[in-house]
Amino acid sequence: MLANLMMGQSMTMADVSCTGISGVTRAQIQAAKAENQRWKLIGTLENVDGRVQGSVKPVQVDTTHPLYGIGGATNAVTYSTDLLGDITLIGPGAGRMETGYAIIGDILSFNG
Repeated sequence: MLANLMMGQSMTMADVSCTGISGVTRAQIQAAKAENQRWKLIGTLENVDGRVQGSVKPVQVDTTHPLYGIGGATNAVTYSTDLLGDITLIGPGAGRMETGYAIIGDILSFNG
């Protein structure tokens, strides 16, 4: 997990607040489009008073947001820094076959 690697944490997925996109309505999507915005499912890590908090949730972003144009099988991460501001890294995602293979692997190895 990125929090553990970059922020020296010992977080698990259970420590991350998750909200899916199923609550975003067609009306909200159309309203965002009318305002030149898009809904994106964004994972966030923040250091709040010395404690790292993680979340994944739908966020409305405008055309100036570095993740606005990301789509398809593309991965992106934006780091907000004190000295340089926002830095965004963009690269190819795994793709449909690789993702499907990983999901099957996860299901087969699940011990829950």
